Amino acid sequence: MKPDIPIDEKNIPFLILRIATLFIFLGRAWQHLFFDTPYRSIFWDENLYWGNDWNYFTQEILNDSHIDWISKGIGFVFLFCAITVIFYPYLHKKIIHYTMYLGTLFLAFLFLISFKEHFYQFAQLIEFSIQLVCPIIFLKTYDKVNLNNYELIIKIGIAGTFIGHGIYAIGIGEMATPYKFYDMLSVILSLGDEATELFLNIAGVMDFLVAIFIFFPGKWEKSALIYATIWGLLTALARIVSVFLIEGISLEEFFLNLPHTIYRFPNGLLPLALLMHRNKI
Repeated sequence: MKPDIPIDEKNIPFLILRIATLFIFLGRAWQHLFFDTPYRSIFWDENLYWGNDWNYFTQEILNDSHIDWISKGIGFVFLFCAITVIFYPYLHKKIIHYTMYLGTLFLAFLFLISFKEHFYQFAQLIEFSIQLVCPIIFLKTYDKVNLNNYELIIKIGIAGTFIGHGIYAIGIGEMATPYKFYDMLSVILSLGDEATELFLNIAGVMDFLVAIFIFFPGKWEKSALIYATIWGLLTALARIVSVFLIEGISLEEFFLNLPHTIYRFPNGLLPLALLMHRNKI
C-alpha cells in the first residue's frame, strides 16, 4: 500500500525521534497492561473525596479491580499510540492527531499523578520532560519532517530531564537520591559507599552542565548533546543490566524491568536526534 504521507528515509534525526516516541508509548503500554501503576494515589485520596461513605466508594464504586481496568484501558491507548507511530504514513492525519493528542494527555496525567505520589517533588515532575516532548514534536513534524522550528522546545525538554536527574543524583533537600541509584552503581561498577557518593555527585553536576551548555551554540552545545546521548542511553540500559547482575538471567525479572529501560531510552535518543539535526546528518 502506498503511504499517504511521504517518508523521507534519509532524514535520520526524524527517524530517531520517531523511534523515541515509539519507545515511550510502548514502554508505558507494557507498564500499564502488565504491572501496577500509581493511579490509586489520586483515585483513593480521601482528601479529594466529596461523598459521605468512603468505604462504600473504595469497595463498590471505584475498587481495586476497577482501577486495574482503568490502568489497562490507558495501556491500550498507549499501545494504539505506538502502533500509530509505526504505521503513521498509511493513516489519515485526523487519526494521527487525535491519537497523539490523547496519548500525550494521558502521559501528562500519569506524570502529574507520579508527581503527587512522590510528595510533589519538583525533580520528579521535570524528569519526565523528554517523555512529554517527544510525542509533541513528532505530532508537529511528522508531515513536514523538519525540526528547525522546534529546537528550543527540544532543548527545554532535554534540560528538564537532566536537571531532574541531577537533583536526584546529588540529593538536594527532601529530594534524596533513590536507593536504586546506589544499587545500580554498586552492582555494575562494584563501587563502595564513598565512591558511589562521589560518582553520583559528579554525575549530578554533569547533568546540570548539560542543561546549561545545551543552550550555547557551537562546541558547547555539541559536547553537551554528545554527553547527554551517551549518558542517557547508558542510564537506561543500567536498569536492566543491574537486574541481571543481581537476580541472574531470569525471564520474569527481564519482563518486569524491561519497560523501565524502554521508556527511558528517549533520554539518550532525543539528544541524539538534535545532535544529528544540528550537524545536518
